[in-house]
Amino acid sequence: MTTIVSIFAIIAAISTVIYTVITVKTLKEIRRQRETTYLPNVILGESSYTMLIDDKLKHNSILFEDIKSKIKSKHCFLNIYNIGLASAKNLKFTFNINDQEYIKLASKNIDGLEISEMGNGFLSIEHKELKSGHNLSAQKYREKDFLIPINIENKSFQLELPNYLMSILFLLVYNLEDNYELLEELPYFELKIEYEDLSNKTHWINYQIKFNIFSMTKTDVIFEILKERTTANNV
Repeated sequence: MTTIVSIFAIIAAISTVIYTVITVKTLKEIRRQRETTYLPNVILGESSYTMLIDDKLKHNSILFEDIKSKIKSKHCFLNIYNIGLASAKNLKFTFNINDQEYIKLASKNIDGLEISEMGNGFLSIEHKELKSGHNLSAQKYREKDFLIPINIENKSFQLELPNYLMSILFLLVYNLEDNYELLEELPYFELKIEYEDLSNKTHWINYQIKFNIFSMTKTDVIFEILKERTTANNV
């Protein structure tokens, strides 16, 4: 009788261990699914613009008109969305641009253009149509504290494209109006988006971006911002 009781006790103990293991695994899976479901997911949306150029050729009078919203601004923006189910925090946006490729392309094909690197991350652009100075580090890097999901606030965060890049683009399209083949050689550039979820886990996504010009005249240029390639870490 004692032996039978001992056997049942052993079986009960083994069953308890198995049940505990299964319960722990189930709880971990439920937690993993919950954490995966309620995560931020920050992406780069579509952007298309018309660059409106004043007929007096004043660079500071140029406006960028969003083709979809028809909103006009002196700056050109990328639309950033959080399509996840939780807020993203501590967002960092970093542009990786091969400045030398843009400078070489512009200097080679635009008469009277002088682009000088002033040191300490400053760039000077001089031409009959414009004269400007740029802090490259400040224009290539942005931060934002929070970005809530679009199902809560249905609008994008507008990330300004570096002003010096748009100045070079303006000079290229204005001076090379009839040279579409050359403008197709506009270099790619990259945007890296880093952010944290509410559990402080870091996520990132990297986009390769290119300007695609549909049409251009002396007074307007229609272009879109293409996402050519995307890489990301595991969410």
